[in-house]
Amino acid sequence: MWQLFKVLQAAASVAIAFAVLLAAAIAVSPSVRAAVVGLVRSWFADRTIYKTQPAVIDGEFTFGYIPEGFELVEATRSENRLLNIYKNSDGESISIAISSGGEQVIDNEHSDYYQVTIVGRSADIYESNDPLYPNIVIVYMDTSNIVVSIISSVDISELVKIAENTN
Repeated sequence: MWQLFKVLQAAASVAIAFAVLLAAAIAVSPSVRAAVVGLVRSWFADRTIYKTQPAVIDGEFTFGYIPEGFELVEATRSENRLLNIYKNSDGESISIAISSGGEQVIDNEHSDYYQVTIVGRSADIYESNDPLYPNIVIVYMDTSNIVVSIISSVDISELVKIAENTN
């Protein structure tokens, strides 16, 4: 009985050490994070969940590029979330959310997923393959624990250009 306890204790210690090392690797390595996102995506065939630790969003964010014809119609801000919504005369909208300390669920069953680097930051692209669903760009601000989400039915290249010009 005592030996069984020691074996279980050793197994628990190894599992805890592995979990700590994996968490550290996810925090500092975009390639490890991409692998983990891919694994989690395989568990949830129709959605991807992004979780961030709480962080205060301070300072100003500027969007150096918004497609022609779009105007800001809503801007809200709290301690850990900034949301800007832009619309054009055709009724199309672009939603830009900067957030931390929460969970964001992306419906991924209607999109093609790939990862890119945008201005030195890891980004997940969900390019819609169904006209009823939007394109989505998720950008990680690694050092500040903030995620930028850009969602719209406009062309994915426009969303990437917005992300490239977000400061």
